[in-house]
Amino acid sequence: MIISTLILLSALVLSLNVLFRVKLLHRTWHTPNGYSVTCILSRLSNVYLVRGNGITVLVDTGLASRRAKLLKRLRHYGVERIDYLLLTHAHFDHVGNAAYVQQAYGAQVVVHRAEAELLASGQSAPFVPATRLWRLLLRSARNFAPAFEPCAPNLQFDTSLTLPGTHISLHHTPGHTPGSASVLVDGTALLTGDALLGIFNFSINNPFAISAEDMRNSWKTLATLGARVLLPGHGSLKRPAHLRRALRRAR
Repeated sequence: MIISTLILLSALVLSLNVLFRVKLLHRTWHTPNGYSVTCILSRLSNVYLVRGNGITVLVDTGLASRRAKLLKRLRHYGVERIDYLLLTHAHFDHVGNAAYVQQAYGAQVVVHRAEAELLASGQSAPFVPATRLWRLLLRSARNFAPAFEPCAPNLQFDTSLTLPGTHISLHHTPGHTPGSASVLVDGTALLTGDALLGIFNFSINNPFAISAEDMRNSWKTLATLGARVLLPGHGSLKRPAHLRRALRRAR
């Protein structure tokens, strides 16, 4: 059951990525205060490398099965040490290499308090279909929560957290999971995790949400942050206009 669900979800994301020509890999966005945000891993889930002000930050780590590819990309970008690993939520496709990155690169792992116990136990938050239609389509995904290598977080936060001496902040954006978070880099690039999706041209809706109401409220939070580009955990980039359109439809 779990294997068939994983195959179904992987096939869905891969086919949509091909259909909509995802082109985030190796793209870099620069901010006014000298930060850079680069997508170093895509397909199935996106991983972002953030540099600036003398620090190196990684946002999410992708699947454990893609570790060799992740390490190859880190070498390609000359990364020898990672100061912070920021995790948008404790799902296996985002934290699969968290423990390894923490140990191998000396990274301080940061996660929302609501996800900390899951991360430390190596158990994914449940995947909960967001609507009746998705519950029917993804019946086998109900309570789908595969394990990953446990990782003890170094830092936890509640509503928001700014990394010391940086223009990088984390913001609580629940809905997909209780402790989902988004990362704002220098007021310019907003790395949303799964608070919204980039795999559909016509929608930012995530088919999995533990609370649809929390998700809509998180969109409102994202809209107030003033970012110019939205970089999701899956799929391609979105613009603030996509967020405004989703909020109008949700009224």
